[in-house]
Amino acid sequence: MINWIDFFANQTVNSPVKNIFPVLNFISVLILITLISIATEIRVPTDYQDNVEEDVGLISHAPKNQKLLFQYRTLGLIKVNHSTDPSSPFFINERNSFTPLQVAQVDHQPDHPSKNLKVDAKLIFNGAKVCKECHEREFNIWQRTRHYTSFRTAHREPGDSAKPSPKRILKAVGGARRMKKNKTCILCHYTMVQEHAAAKPMAKSGTSCESCHGASSEWLTLHDNYGGEGINRMNETPAHKELRIKKSAEAGLIWPDRKYQVAENCMTCHGLAHPDLTGDVLAKMLGAGHPINPDFEVLKYSQGTLRHRYTPEEPETNKVMTEAEKAELFVIGHAAALVSAKQAMSKSNESKYTHAQNKRAENAKAVLELIKDIPEAKYLMASASRGNALKLANTIGGMDLSGKLGSKLPAEPVYK
Repeated sequence: MINWIDFFANQTVNSPVKNIFPVLNFISVLILITLISIATEIRVPTDYQDNVEEDVGLISHAPKNQKLLFQYRTLGLIKVNHSTDPSSPFFINERNSFTPLQVAQVDHQPDHPSKNLKVDAKLIFNGAKVCKECHEREFNIWQRTRHYTSFRTAHREPGDSAKPSPKRILKAVGGARRMKKNKTCILCHYTMVQEHAAAKPMAKSGTSCESCHGASSEWLTLHDNYGGEGINRMNETPAHKELRIKKSAEAGLIWPDRKYQVAENCMTCHGLAHPDLTGDVLAKMLGAGHPINPDFEVLKYSQGTLRHRYTPEEPETNKVMTEAEKAELFVIGHAAALVSAKQAMSKSNESKYTHAQNKRAENAKAVLELIKDIPEAKYLMASASRGNALKLANTIGGMDLSGKLGSKLPAEPVYK
């Protein structure tokens, strides 16, 4: 076997091999500097930094999805904590095969909920039947709501000429003449299910589980993994549960206790504020009679026929909120409405639309005015940003604001 150290050491001054050695050294240093520069641009999530096991070296990732603001770096040197246990969220089948959650991410705080995802992949809706496997009670409640029945009724012409005409609205916005195929209507009215990433999305139901809690393609397996074979959510370890909740949220699951995120998702459609609705299309929709309800309010609409508050501890009880919980959700819902309305105002100059958005903002400020002794409420009224709204939501968590809200808090008889 050749001793390469002796080989290079014994080269003469004029030897071609020895002459190129400094050049090779220089190139090596340049490559190293470049790699270090790339690596320093990547921020590894703190839970990976705390217990690093192995340097996995140079890795690559799929091209960024232009529709999402959260992006992965396409190249970098990182360290990740991985496991050979298939039940672990850090399981890696092959040494250089990583799930999206194991790739370093760029921190960003988007202004719109539909872009509030840390996943660089095409998100797929699996449909409500997948959720039914574990959440049958919630599924049965959904079947009694307008979110469910609208699948068979929304496209029908009303007998009352004073009510909105789907045909007239479809003709105005253009495109497919069927609601279930029209690119504008499917944004809010239907759950577009795909069997796989290459399959054509099909309207399989009205507004359903994933419409509110996020497309499940990236979070479903994380959400369903309680720690391995034979382990369910009743005997899952606290550490695994905490990690499961965190990772599935990062993958796009909007957990029910993320009250602000749930509320802002409602506002996307109920405020006619979907990011893919352009000003031109909005004007055509409203001109053709499409309704907009500036008085939509999260508590009233979520805790009536739609309420599905079952817990692992009381799986057969659909819990009613306490007055303190109602007040908290009521305030958070108005915070989300204010942010949504302010953002939506720049979408269209159509008079009906701007009037409705101004009304939404006025309604929200009237509620926030009642708790203006809380600094975060004042900050939000002064600057209606998502960041300020999240700060308010975090601050009031666990508070009882029902006394401050008084008669503004809707009573159960008016719940929808």
